Amino acid sequence: MKLHVLSASVPNTTAANNLTAVCQLPTAPVYANTGITVAGGTDFDQLSAPTDILLDQRSNNLYIVDADNKRVLKYLLNSEERMIVAGQGYPELKFPQTLSTDNDENLFIVDNYHPDDEDIASNYSVIYWPCNSTDGIVLLNGTGSCYGIYLDNDYNILASAYNLHRVIKWLAPYYNSSVVVAGTGTAGSNSDQLNAPKAIYVDSTNNELYIIDSGNDRLQKWSLNSNSTTFEGGTVAVRGTSPAAVAVDCNGAIYVTDKSEYSIKLYSSIAITGLEGVVLVDTSKSSGHKYYPTSIVLNPKNGDLYVLDKDQDQVKKYVIDGQLNIRNICKRCRCFQVGEITGLS
Repeated sequence: MKLHVLSASVPNTTAANNLTAVCQLPTAPVYANTGITVAGGTDFDQLSAPTDILLDQRSNNLYIVDADNKRVLKYLLNSEERMIVAGQGYPELKFPQTLSTDNDENLFIVDNYHPDDEDIASNYSVIYWPCNSTDGIVLLNGTGSCYGIYLDNDYNILASAYNLHRVIKWLAPYYNSSVVVAGTGTAGSNSDQLNAPKAIYVDSTNNELYIIDSGNDRLQKWSLNSNSTTFEGGTVAVRGTSPAAVAVDCNGAIYVTDKSEYSIKLYSSIAITGLEGVVLVDTSKSSGHKYYPTSIVLNPKNGDLYVLDKDQDQVKKYVIDGQLNIRNICKRCRCFQVGEITGLS
């Protein structure tokens, strides 16, 4: 049954997660200061310690991992409809952490288990939850905790092994074997090492894997060789001390949430713009209180940013309000700095 379900529709994650070759987003976006609350509040909308969000770009549906309530919610952003899509049937979710999806909106949910008995090791499961189903199927069980997952074109599952200091690929269709794709398995700060990796993001256009290397307070980028299962790693120079989540737009610009500075920062793919670590959203100013942006998703069609505030149990949307005009990028072989970028349009 599992094999039949999984082979019924092979996902095209490249098509789902990327735009066409022509990018419609500004190179230097400016976002509105005030975020719009799209999830969180009272009654059904009440969230409790949400841990992750995901935007299905075809349907414009937003998924929220509502951890303490042991469920996954779906918000239809084109309407006011919302529903519980996982957690009310079998298997019972213990502590859902993160998720991925295919083009049919079948969910792949990471469920962590942290026993009270310290002598019992933590572990995680990946649960396949078909769209519109009341029950899921446990695909695999892993050692330790997992805070990041990605489903590739062949239904292989990339997972961040937090306690094992590496990212592994579970091989479809049986998921009973895996290969290491990043990290050595030993905690460290060398370019080939990871220390407690958490969230991961795959830019399938450029075949690059981004890893929040939490123990080293850095963002790692690994280029995937499509002819093998190995990655080559390197550190992305991000400013701040606590990167928590990452997204990449069709220009190749990197968006990073910084928990320590309560902000979302932009790192332009065009170095000469000087846009390295520019604050796009200061959440402490935009919301009237300091909150910790722990997860982020970018709508590649219009640039909307959805930001998860775990402490306030809310999801906010920030929209593009304009863009910077970058004049005379280089003059006499000298590149302008951030202060020399002028104008809104």
